[in-house]
Amino acid sequence: VPYYKEMQDKIEQEEKLKAEQDAQSIVIKGENFIKPKMTYTFTCPNGNEWHIDAGKDAPLQILSKTNTEIKIRWDKFYSGQFILSKYKDGQQITKKTIVVETLY
Repeated sequence: VPYYKEMQDKIEQEEKLKAEQDAQSIVIKGENFIKPKMTYTFTCPNGNEWHIDAGKDAPLQILSKTNTEIKIRWDKFYSGQFILSKYKDGQQITKKTIVVETLY
């Protein structure tokens, strides 16, 4: 029975370590640098809520959004940046800074 307990503890430790590694590997996939007036798709299989921190006057349009994918477009011809975040149950699980480059 002591051997069984040791094995059970080891399995629990490995599962906890794997969960921590999985949490660190959550990323939003998509471009880091985008151009104005073009549509971009970002994906993240984790979480259930997208948040965008772009300022109230940012010319950012959300074209479509699901739990795992968001399509956006920057509608003006000037540069800027915004932060795209993914949340799960009200807690931020990952974020990505997107830079909008000028056309030139």
